Amino acid sequence: SLNKYEFILFAGAEDYKNNNFKLLKVPSSFLKENLKNFDVNANGLMINLYIVFDTYVDMRSDAHVNFKDFLIN
Repeated sequence: SLNKYEFILFAGAEDYKNNNFKLLKVPSSFLKENLKNFDVNANGLMINLYIVFDTYVDMRSDAHVNFKDFLIN
């Protein structure tokens, strides 16, 4: 829940073999501020992101929100 936690961690595989991962630590406040810029399901319970690892931009929405500042590794 975005109201319950200060940060949300995203882990994503860099390849189809799931050998290399990227980890992002995103402030819940950032997600709440950008909610209108994300692909959110009909009941508002899920945010769908497609973050491209060469730019760290969400390509799922036309807003192309940048997540590069939240990269941990």
